[in-house]
Amino acid sequence: MSTSSTLVAATLRAEIRTILVWTVSICGLIALMPSAYAYFLNEPSTNDLLAQTIGGSSAIGILYGPLPEPATVGQMVQWEIGAFALVATALMAVSIAGRGRTSEDSGLRELVQAVGIPRAGVFGSQIIAPVTASAAVALTTTLVIAAQVPFVDGLTVSGAVLFGLALGLNALAYTGLTLIFGQLARDSRSARTFGYISVAVGYAVRVGADGADAPTLRWLTPFGWKDILSPFTHNAWQAGIPMLIACFALLLVAWLLFDSRELHGGMLPAFDSSTARLRANNYFVFEARMELWRLGSWLVVVTALGALFGRLAGSLIDLLQSGGFDELMEQMTGLTNPGAQYIAVCADFLGILVMFAAIQITIALAGSERHGYLDNLLAVGLSRATILMSCLLWMIAASLLLAAAGGAALMAASQPYFGFDQAVYALWGTLSALPGAVAAGAVTLLLFAINRRYSAGAWIPAVWSTSVAWFGGLLRFPEWLTKLTFIGWRVDPQGSSDWAAIAVLVAVACAASVLALIVFRRRDVGLQ
Repeated sequence: MSTSSTLVAATLRAEIRTILVWTVSICGLIALMPSAYAYFLNEPSTNDLLAQTIGGSSAIGILYGPLPEPATVGQMVQWEIGAFALVATALMAVSIAGRGRTSEDSGLRELVQAVGIPRAGVFGSQIIAPVTASAAVALTTTLVIAAQVPFVDGLTVSGAVLFGLALGLNALAYTGLTLIFGQLARDSRSARTFGYISVAVGYAVRVGADGADAPTLRWLTPFGWKDILSPFTHNAWQAGIPMLIACFALLLVAWLLFDSRELHGGMLPAFDSSTARLRANNYFVFEARMELWRLGSWLVVVTALGALFGRLAGSLIDLLQSGGFDELMEQMTGLTNPGAQYIAVCADFLGILVMFAAIQITIALAGSERHGYLDNLLAVGLSRATILMSCLLWMIAASLLLAAAGGAALMAASQPYFGFDQAVYALWGTLSALPGAVAAGAVTLLLFAINRRYSAGAWIPAVWSTSVAWFGGLLRFPEWLTKLTFIGWRVDPQGSSDWAAIAVLVAVACAASVLALIVFRRRDVGLQ
């Protein structure tokens, strides 16, 4: 085996767990949904009413795009779950491809090229993981849906293949974009930041194309390609050819930039340096200052979505009532009042984002250890307990701020429709997610304390909690199973509250934090 092949194989082996986590999370949710939709969409009259009601709602179109008619099971899966899956695959591609420049930032690339590995081999090691992840999601999605074709009406093998192709092409396109940013930026963090910005821009272009009723504009964003391919409806196979060519063109541009630039060079501004003076009286302030950009990004997302959900409250509730979704919403939330159901769903969604932010903030410690920053902090006299407790307190403070900001935005935007007395439950509902988010962050801290490579395992219970909170009622899980989640518990100042579950979450957070302090003192740092 050549040195280039060895490097590519080693890189793929190092990233295989990350690829598996993303693939299982995305495709596992997709696999569960056809049978759930088949339970509700079992009459042609129900499908027709659903298609007419949703088709006339601009609010739904903003979030998911146009619903194909006649709203079969396959069309519903690719329309609603496909919208979530497109975002997830784009984030997966940016996350994995954005690490392509990490070896250059750490100085490893000089050593790699010093032993005779050519530039093509180095670039191959950067693209192998995200391209493999894209192919894995496409193939697994195709298989899990095609396997249900004999048992669920409305599914077809051709539609399953095109749906998988749409997700794979979306991931491959954002892989190419992120690799291009990796050549233009000055470090891996900046490359990922520009990649995430491109995801937001792509989604905005898709919303604009649907809002302006301009289908041609969907070609400009990978988020619009699924509607062009039209799985389970028109099955436009031929449209996949120019999309595949566009993806390979992006990868080619990334290679040309990689081959022509100087080592450690870049044209775009770096996000890891500043001319401003850093004033920090203690490590907690230092931690907060270094992670402020991450908190700011999450704050913009959570607040914007809270305001959007609040503004759409009237039209979406009218849609749910006119479309006959009372039973569906009651199963999802356990509530009977339409306004309370809507607020509960929105609050759960914002709570899920707060939980994700808590995990991401805590998991940054693994990156600090991987890059050697943790060794430097310990070398100057900081104790391990100080580092862990500072990270824990910052995660709690950030989660509290995000939950309060998201809930306040949802409450303020929905108040004209609900009135203050009911809209205030939006704030309470979002704040109710705080114990679960802190517990998830504490579990992440414990996994890091055991071994930094285990930190990514925190996403497994997070994805499970998301599935239960958002789709548990649809999937008709047993009641005891729906209680094994971080999210979905509520505090109602004037009614019944899930105090027992919240107490358990607080206990889990405390126990995980104490165990993390004990375990972290007994393991080596930087040698795993």
